[in-house]
This record gives sequence, structure tokens and C-alpha cells, in this order.
Amino acid sequence: MRRLINAAVTFALVAMVAVVPTLGTLPSRALAQDTDGDGCTDEEEAGLDPHYGGMRNSASFWDFYDVPKPPVFLDPAAAAKDGIINIGAPSPLFWGDVSSLYYGYMGTLDNGPANAAGADYDDDLNLNGIEDGAEYDRTPSADPSKPWQSGPPSGAVTMQDMLVLLVQVGSRCSGVGGAPPAPPSPSQPEPLSPADAMAVDADPSTPFPVLESDVSATVGGTFNVDIDITDSASPYFAYQYTATWNEEILSLVGATPLKPAPLDSCPEPAQTAGVAAPNVYGVCNSSTGTTTTFTGATDTLTFECVAPGTSTVHLVTAAEEPLNFRTATMARTGHFIQTNLSDVSVTCQAAAVGGIAELPDVAGGRLDSDGTSSGGLGSGTYAVLAGAAASVLAFAVLATLSVKRWRVR
Repeated sequence: MRRLINAAVTFALVAMVAVVPTLGTLPSRALAQDTDGDGCTDEEEAGLDPHYGGMRNSASFWDFYDVPKPPVFLDPAAAAKDGIINIGAPSPLFWGDVSSLYYGYMGTLDNGPANAAGADYDDDLNLNGIEDGAEYDRTPSADPSKPWQSGPPSGAVTMQDMLVLLVQVGSRCSGVGGAPPAPPSPSQPEPLSPADAMAVDADPSTPFPVLESDVSATVGGTFNVDIDITDSASPYFAYQYTATWNEEILSLVGATPLKPAPLDSCPEPAQTAGVAAPNVYGVCNSSTGTTTTFTGATDTLTFECVAPGTSTVHLVTAAEEPLNFRTATMARTGHFIQTNLSDVSVTCQAAAVGGIAELPDVAGGRLDSDGTSSGGLGSGTYAVLAGAAASVLAFAVLATLSVKRWRVR
């Protein structure tokens, strides 16, 4: 997940320019009661300007996305909120909210391992009684028309958090804040509609919108499938997918974002601890600050067949992973969009031996290409009758014709 960092720097700057108005000097306001301890006074939260803390809930700590700077794990004693939500840079003098989240806690997961930077969601290094990761974790607003009202933690710091945070860049409050309360049980707002759709395409060689739902390959061979966005009834700003498969049948060789414009801010996909292994998690967003209705292939997954059998390449649904790692398109505000999903079936066939596929014989063993039997009843040599030999050859020809050949990109 550390790989997500570099890809979002350009996006963060562009998005900030696109969504944040120029702000004047913070009005002089006498410090008053800050009931929820989020850094905005009750008076400010009752105001009408969300850039100065207004139109928020004075009983909700989580709706003002000011985070400790620098990242807590780097300097627990110095990490503190300052009442200003900004981008900053990964530097001792210039840490901001965006840089602290991205270079600090991006990719951390409640009850999960530390990320590549060394940050662990479950630590409480500043000893305020709350997991450090939760202080950098939010969900989108329960009211999509008021995206600055961020919600409580979801249990993971992902691209969604970055989208929610960017909406509030440039906001500021004059309150002194306080220690965060214990988060409620994690949840997500209802997904937006109308629904988009994503699918796995078993035959990338056929041009979109033609999709195939099954593929055959030979053990030891590799093949490609594509992740496609097949419907964009709701314009989207980003998408993510988590794909799973049967590791006894398939092994992932690689995952490649195709970066169709404007979806060109795409870090390298990686396995996530938020879903049972094996899996691959990919996320991509628009670096132009605009939404898109693009449909077509977005990513290519390359697999190797490692054993005979059948496996589904499955896109994880919201029902299976309701918090963070579902497969879905996303709005600019960080909200998931309802997304219909389709999988593919992969059949891995045994490789031919000496040009003739190995077949079970009537005795429960195996009839090899030289006419000898191995395993099963009796260990002697079987006489290969002309009819049996013809059947074996016919099977080999049909098996060869039925195997789809896949170009590895």
C-alpha cells in the first residue's frame, strides 16, 4: 500500500486547486466552547461557511478532518492538530494534513500489519486513548450534498480517505480542540445511484464491449483477463477493485493498470490485508480533477495455471467487504457508487505429454503416450488397441483446438 503515495501527489495538488476557493484571513473570533473537541467552536460549527467550520455538527468530533502533524509514529510528542486543513509536504517544517495521511498512515488497517513506512493503525503512541490510525481515518459524509461533513473511521486508511480529506483542504477553525472520542462501530454511507458496473473480461483480445465469461488454459501456461468498467450511469472520479481466485489452481503473475484517460493516477496494485489472501487490490483516479463516464478496460491481470481444475476470478462485493475494499466506482467526494459486478470462470487443463494428453484408463490408472499404464489396477503394459489409440489422438486434437491462446502483455 505504500506504493499509493507517489501516484497521488500530482492528483492532490490538482484536486486542491479545483475544489478549494481562495480564503481570506480567519475572522477574529473569541474562543468559545468546543463541545466535540474537533478544533471548531460550537459557534463556528453553527455558521454558514464550511470553510470556517460551519454547517457541521458540534456533537461530532469526526466532521472536521484536521489530523495530527507530523504523523504520530514519527514524533508522538510533537504531533498535534493546528486547526488548519492543508496539504503540506513530507518535511519537518512543512507537514500538512494530506502529507501526514499519505506519507504516514496510508495503507494501514485496524488489527492489520504496519505499512511500509512503519505506521501501525493499532498503536497509541501519543497516549490519548485512541488508536493512532483512527485519527487519520474517516468515511464520506452521510449527506452527499454536504461533503465537508466527514464521518467516523471505517477501520482502514485508503484512497477513500484521501478523497474525503481533499474536499476539506483550505478549511480552518479557531478552537483549541481536544482528545478524540472512541470511534463508533465502523460503517459506510449508502452508495450513490444510479448504478455503474464492472466486470472481468476473459478475452481481452476482443474489443470492448464484447466480453467473455470463461477461459481455458494449459497448466504451466499464462493468460490475461481484463478488469472493465462496463456501465457508467453515474459519472465517477475513481474506481477500485479487489480480485480473488483459487490459489490451488491459479497464481497471479502481474497486475497492470492501463490508465485510460483521465484515469491516469494509478499506483501499482498489491495484496491487501483487508481481504483474505490471495487477492490483488487496485485503485485509480482522475488526475485532472474531473469526473468521467469512461467505459472499457482499466487493468490487466496475468495468471498462470498451476494445477488442473476450475477457478473463478472474483470481484469482491460490498456484501463481502462492506467497509473499504469492495469493488466499486467512487465519486469525487469519496462516496462509493453502487456497482454491479461480473466474474469469469477459468479452466486449467493438464498439459499434453509427448503430443498426447494423459488420460485415465479403465483400471483407474493413467494411459501414457507409449501405451504403458501407471497406477491403478495392475502395473503391466496394456496393449493399445487401434480404437483406443484413435480415441486418444482425437481427444488430443480436440483439447488442443479448445485451448484459447492468450497474449501476455
